[in-house]
Amino acid sequence: MSNLFGELFQLGHVVPDVDAAMAGWRTAGIEEWTVVRDFPVLEWRYRGEPVTLPIDVALAWSGGVQIELIAQLDETPSMYREFLAQHPEGGLQHYGYRPQDYSAALQAAEASGWTRWLGGLVEAGRPFCYLKPPAGSRGLLPAEISGSVTGP
Repeated sequence: MSNLFGELFQLGHVVPDVDAAMAGWRTAGIEEWTVVRDFPVLEWRYRGEPVTLPIDVALAWSGGVQIELIAQLDETPSMYREFLAQHPEGGLQHYGYRPQDYSAALQAAEASGWTRWLGGLVEAGRPFCYLKPPAGSRGLLPAEISGSVTGP
C-alpha cells in the first residue's frame, strides 16, 4: 500500500471515550497526549452526503507513528458509529497516510477499487478521505489519506 498512499504514519482508533482510551494507552507507556475537544472540521461528507460530526480527538506519538483516538460525541450516522456498533469497546479502525500528491493518490485508490467512505476538509485546501478497501480484500483496514490538494 505504500506505493498507493505513501508512507504509513498513523494508527487510527475509534473509541467510545478518548479519556478512558488514553488511560489504557498510558498503562502501555504512551503518556504525552494532545487532546482537541470538538475537533474543528470545515466540511464533512459521509457516503457522499454532507453531515456534521462532533468528535474529540487525542494524538500521541510512539517513535515516528502517530496514535490517534477518535470519539464521536453524538449519534449521527457515520463510519465511527458503524465501527462502534461492531466493536463497542473501540479499537484500531484505520491506517493513516500523507501522500505526496493527495489528488493523485485518491484517483489511484479509486481506480484500484477503494471507495470513499467519509471525508471532507479539515480547513480550506486541506482535504482528508477515509477509503474502504476493495471488495474481497480480507483483513485489510480502511485507509485515511490527508494532505493538500496540490501536494504535501
